Amino acid sequence: MATGLSGNEHGLTQRETGGGGGAAVVRRWVALGVVGAGLVFAALAGLTALAMPPFTSGDEAQHTSYALDVASGTLPVLGTPVHAVLPGMPGIPADCRVTPEQARAGIEIARLGVNSRSHGTGRAGPAAVPGAVPGATRDRGRTVKTVSSTVRATPDLLNPGRATPGPGGGSGSQGARTSAVPASTASRPTSLAVQMSVDGGMPACARGSRGIRGNTQMTYTANHPPLFYAIEAVPLKIGLEAGHPIAGFRAARLVNIGFGILALVAVAWLVRELLPGRPDLAVGAAAITGVIGMFVNTAGQVYNDALAVLTITLALAAVVVVLRRGPSTGRLVVLGAAVLAAASTRASGLLAAGLIVPTAGIAVALHAGLSRAVPPRDVPSPPPPRADGTVVDEQETGRSSERRGRLPVWRQVGRGAATTVAGVAVLVAGIGWFYRRNQSLYGDITGSGLIARMFPTSSSPMSIPQILRSEAFWSAIYRGSFGRVALIGEGPVLRPVPTLLLWVFAAGLLLAVARWVARWSLPGLDSGWRSRTLAVVAWLLIALHVVVVTATLVGYVAAGGMWFARYLLPAIPIAALLLATALAALPFARRGLPTVLVVAGLGAFAAVMFTRELAFKYPVLARYHPARRLAAALVMSGVHSPAAVLWLLALCAGLGLGCLACSLWTLAGSAVPRWPLPRWPGGGPLARWLPRRWPFPRRPPATPRLS
Repeated sequence: MATGLSGNEHGLTQRETGGGGGAAVVRRWVALGVVGAGLVFAALAGLTALAMPPFTSGDEAQHTSYALDVASGTLPVLGTPVHAVLPGMPGIPADCRVTPEQARAGIEIARLGVNSRSHGTGRAGPAAVPGAVPGATRDRGRTVKTVSSTVRATPDLLNPGRATPGPGGGSGSQGARTSAVPASTASRPTSLAVQMSVDGGMPACARGSRGIRGNTQMTYTANHPPLFYAIEAVPLKIGLEAGHPIAGFRAARLVNIGFGILALVAVAWLVRELLPGRPDLAVGAAAITGVIGMFVNTAGQVYNDALAVLTITLALAAVVVVLRRGPSTGRLVVLGAAVLAAASTRASGLLAAGLIVPTAGIAVALHAGLSRAVPPRDVPSPPPPRADGTVVDEQETGRSSERRGRLPVWRQVGRGAATTVAGVAVLVAGIGWFYRRNQSLYGDITGSGLIARMFPTSSSPMSIPQILRSEAFWSAIYRGSFGRVALIGEGPVLRPVPTLLLWVFAAGLLLAVARWVARWSLPGLDSGWRSRTLAVVAWLLIALHVVVVTATLVGYVAAGGMWFARYLLPAIPIAALLLATALAALPFARRGLPTVLVVAGLGAFAAVMFTRELAFKYPVLARYHPARRLAAALVMSGVHSPAAVLWLLALCAGLGLGCLACSLWTLAGSAVPRWPLPRWPGGGPLARWLPRRWPFPRRPPATPRLS
């Protein structure tokens, strides 16, 4: 997979490179492919941003509320009520003021009430929330945060922005339809938030019909760092001041789409640095990332996941650049900025920084130990002849210069340690204050403990070994990457697609591994061990990053959290790289056809899933066919010419696929090895059972011996 190409680094012929411009030619074709991937992604995410009415997802309302608080110059606190600042936004009235002390007192009163009701019904512990939907604990991966069963509103087509108090998982979640609450439990509050409004402890404006009616009206995103919300606060504040708050909200969604497009560029850069000889994989990985359903859905709405993917991928690419090319002031500054941005977006960015910063120190230490060429101005003059008149050997002089070009081991280690300490100092100075605030307010730097106590989902969550062995869990997470799990099985059209993609991936990966094994050879002991170590460190960093992201999700579920597939989004670029590698090993991959077909298929899959999501949240749309459903949703969202918008988005997607196909047609022809398996450099096939239509290469005639 990581092997170089014939001819030159990128496998282009002398005619294609124009002499010495091969790298520039490759960069142009890679840029065209990334532009195509961005157009396809922009069409899908733009459809979500324009057709999905505001605040149909409780999580989007939470992120918007946080951004509005930042726009007003404050930071929210976990457990405080959300204010309905924008039209249709769920929450208490905008002029209702609830202090954090009142909110905490209300939470304590509500928890006591929940506990007393739990003991009265014979259920164990505070996690047994009265009135919970039957089966919510059993099907934790397909449920959402419990909301009030006393308010079971139907979708209001006259107010499309109104959030439905019924079930809804938000983009990328595993929410599914839940059954109606039994009549015997209809009079009991079903969540801690509703218990707060019933038992008191809150001002009068936060109770009653305009008060707290569900968990989505209680702040549970205040534990996230503020970078994303500071950026999104700009269009929201402009919209409020201009008297067009919904227009500002739409602009905030478009800003998030911009983050998604930049994330695709970062994915291409990361793969380009990891595999400089395979530019086709850089384009393929970016294109596949842009059509994954949960990434499209979160980027098309006000979620911080797209910015998290962007910043984490940028930080990974920047540290790989330092590993491959060596440290410089500019590279280290870019790396520090990317790491700080990642840690300032989500806690997953802080975990990634914990891997990237030490890796940067290792890179600096290893590069400090490499032989450094002596600059021309520092080249010593030829040594004078010896006393006996002989001239000093040039090879001996070169060896002494090489020794002078190396740093002592202690200085190498010192430079690496100094780089690591500097990275930690940047993080502490830049965003350490926020994590210290979380520690003082909630008892841990992420605030996850308080969130678990606020919204208990199960009295007996699965243990980590159970999660790792659970086929249902991993199946739900995999299918959740395409969208809401329950919607995939509606009808025979989409149900087999995830399984079919797995089989294609397995077949392609098997061929790719076979090729790599056939072409791999043990490097000689005289080759540069530091250069090989740098490559190993880069791939080890990528592997550890995937492990940490997966462990974060497993730990969250083991603590009682829900099965949210989008928590794996920081590792999606690596999964896209693996899929692109597998597709590049299939037949016709030398023209990029498998990758283009899969990107087109996944894009169509994401569009159909979005139409089903609309019907799920607005059942009145279910009777329309997908195109009519999209047009109706656009009208509900305030778009005056839905047909023109749909044609424009379709044209954008088609143009993007064309650019992608042209790019891969050119790049893959030179980069992808011939199918099915290469031949040994000496001439013979790799296996005797291969078909004979691959003949042995002709050997040169033997040279006659001289008598």
